[in-house]
Amino acid sequence: LDSFTLIEIGKAALRNGELQIAEQSFGKAIRKEKLGEHRTKQNPEAYYYLADVLEKKAGKDEVELGQKQRLLLQAASLYNFVDNCLKSGSVVGDFVEKTSRSLPSKLKDVEDSLVLNIGGNPARCHFN
Repeated sequence: LDSFTLIEIGKAALRNGELQIAEQSFGKAIRKEKLGEHRTKQNPEAYYYLADVLEKKAGKDEVELGQKQRLLLQAASLYNFVDNCLKSGSVVGDFVEKTSRSLPSKLKDVEDSLVLNIGGNPARCHFN
């Protein structure tokens, strides 16, 4: 399967709440792009959706605090990577338009979750 198909499978799994399948599909899409298909072009779509999966996994009640923080930090770093790709101007299309509007709020949600998980006040804690 090519990376585009893997991303579509991952998005369908994410819509259905199948986080494990979504995570695997996005991970495979990223590896496929890194190892072959489009090594010279960055497609941040798989990274964006993988961050979404990690954020949702961190939101589950049964996840321990340390694991929750690790998942949220990974999600934040992936969102930042996507943001940098979008700022570079090398990515075009509908994905850019949709993502550039939602990305700041996604990052803010992750930051707030990190602060809330340790009993802090998101209104008083800010990230750079």
